[in-house]
Amino acid sequence: VEEFEGHYLGCDECFDELQLSERMREDLRSSRLSWQHTGGVSVLQFKQSSTLTHSAQELDELRKEVLEQAGPNPGNVLDLFCGAGFFSVPLATVGRQVIGVESSRGAVIEADRNARLNGVMNVDFTVGKVEDVIRESDAQPGLIVLDPPRAGAGTAVAARVAEMNAPVVIY
Repeated sequence: VEEFEGHYLGCDECFDELQLSERMREDLRSSRLSWQHTGGVSVLQFKQSSTLTHSAQELDELRKEVLEQAGPNPGNVLDLFCGAGFFSVPLATVGRQVIGVESSRGAVIEADRNARLNGVMNVDFTVGKVEDVIRESDAQPGLIVLDPPRAGAGTAVAARVAEMNAPVVIY
């Protein structure tokens, strides 16, 4: 586990399970945002520059809903506008392979750290504009998750997602 700057999400039981030095444990406890353990994910780290527009309880409910809609075995997952892996990391606990796409290099660095911190090995993150990355993709996901900024995914992304013909799309 690396020492990170910023905020962390995690429940008390999750922190107790982690093999951390006492200093790191205290740093995490004092700088995290609390949440309930969901989807096998112990801790998520978000830098102070990240925008979290919901309470920890609302975030936990949203994550639970996405995991419920995904089902117990969604197969390959494509997480578009994945940010710091808020959905990608927990979905990797039920999916075969998860690919997260995000335009922010910093968010992808956070997503990689979150995956490592949670021992998730079946997730890869790609930096790039979502519409550019999926335009040429031959991916055939069983699940597509979209969590775009407030402006929405855009018509090009929506059209390409429809062409991919995934059995489940969560927007």
